[in-house]
Amino acid sequence: MSAEAVAPRADEVAASAPVIFDAIYDPWPTPLAQAAAQAGRTVVNGLDLLVGQAVGQIELMTGRLVDPRLLLAAGRAALSAARQN
Repeated sequence: MSAEAVAPRADEVAASAPVIFDAIYDPWPTPLAQAAAQAGRTVVNGLDLLVGQAVGQIELMTGRLVDPRLLLAAGRAALSAARQN
């Protein structure tokens, strides 16, 4: 379902589940993520997904564990820099 389709129903969708996964990470927050947070729901975003995938790939390819907080910080910094350009 597209963000445009969900936006008018964000409150209804957010109230439908204890956890909302919104795969978008830019622009953030989406109307759905805002409604879910206001409803006290757990919100997982696309950057969380991307970091989770990266952690798994790094371990698979190198055998090493990486702290997901480092990747999350790098992702946030990259998004911030991209918004400024």
